[in-house]
Amino acid sequence: MERQESHMLWNNLMEHMVNDNCPVCSLMKERNHSAMDNFLYECANLPDIRLKIKKEGGFCERHSKELREFGDPLAHAILYQDLFDEAFQELNQTFLPKKITFLGKKESQKNNCFFCRKEKTGEEHYTKAMANAVSNAKFLETYTHKGMLCLPHLKMALSSKTKDQEKVKQLKQITWNKYNKIWDSLKEIVRKHDFHYTNEPLTEQEKRDWKRAVDIFNSLEKEQV
Repeated sequence: MERQESHMLWNNLMEHMVNDNCPVCSLMKERNHSAMDNFLYECANLPDIRLKIKKEGGFCERHSKELREFGDPLAHAILYQDLFDEAFQELNQTFLPKKITFLGKKESQKNNCFFCRKEKTGEEHYTKAMANAVSNAKFLETYTHKGMLCLPHLKMALSSKTKDQEKVKQLKQITWNKYNKIWDSLKEIVRKHDFHYTNEPLTEQEKRDWKRAVDIFNSLEKEQV
């Protein structure tokens, strides 16, 4: 049963290897969308969930904006009434801004909201699967030609404990080679902006690669190009 589940997960990862996009990022976006949809439909009015979110001061900035895009006025009204109530109580007791603890998330809380925790669990699950899946020849070949882990997810995959460390090293080398091609494009872009070479237009690859460079360093923020 566990083996069957692993193969299903591997197939999901392979299906999300398109145009050198990070398969973990792509899967996580789908997972997050589903989690938010379910949350608004089933959980937003559950007392224990509401209390938890209230105590945490809401969601991080990114997830707050993503959740808002679902356009559910009732769920937001319920949740943010709670948050306002908590804020009003604190404002009523506190006059010095430096003493306000609820209003505005602290730096340490910005990436630790209800959805951040779900996201972290999912990332760990998928990157561990990625590290194990590279022992499969078909999976590794698909990754070589179609996938590219972003740096945060590559680091997570490399730190996963797996039996076949040689294959994990191969995953690292394949990804390194892909990164290196993008680095070459960046070098060319810089060269072409020298006044001696401004007559040379950017190639379509270079136009894509400077955006991919941003994607590589920022998991879950990938732009489809």
